[in-house]
Amino acid sequence: MDNKRLSERIKKLEEQVRGLREEKKKIKLLFEEAERRATHDGLTNLYNRRGLQEILEREKKRAERHNYPIGFLLVDLNDFKGINDVFGHQTGDKALTAVADLLRKSVRGSDVVVRYGGDEFLIVCPELQDLTPIKDRILLSLKDWDEGNSFLLSFPLSLAIGENVWWPGKDKTVEQAIHEADLAMYQNKNKVRKGGTRKGMVNTPL
Repeated sequence: MDNKRLSERIKKLEEQVRGLREEKKKIKLLFEEAERRATHDGLTNLYNRRGLQEILEREKKRAERHNYPIGFLLVDLNDFKGINDVFGHQTGDKALTAVADLLRKSVRGSDVVVRYGGDEFLIVCPELQDLTPIKDRILLSLKDWDEGNSFLLSFPLSLAIGENVWWPGKDKTVEQAIHEADLAMYQNKNKVRKGGTRKGMVNTPL
């Protein structure tokens, strides 16, 4: 085989290798996107329930290893059904994405915000027992959002918040701690409703 034919063959092989590398990159990106879609909510881009399970497994092991607590905040968008019924589902989606962005900006870098249900969000707070500072930031951000975004929504957003803390080595499981945060959130919501405000929509948890 002369040098010219050998050079052409090497060039062709190099092109094939480059093509295979590009295909490998594309497959990797597709796989990563599929993984992201499986663990994230399509509307808010927050973690979903499946993603939450992975987070809880990881954080529970770390907490047990270092003996620190995990705080949980259960946040609910008040009167979400009423928003959908009166203003439509597109407006309801806007309200959900607004709350998701608000929560994401209010937490620490180590915290994780999860879309827990239709209008419920769970915030996982590793190494945190006092959740008051985060709640205060959420409420302040909510107040600022309501004052500055009336052009997006014609009504104020309102949240009910419940909290609970899990410690390793105690009788309470992580799931029980989340359930108790959920119960506390509903107690907060019921107090708001009994307050007689418009459709239960107020901005400060009781």
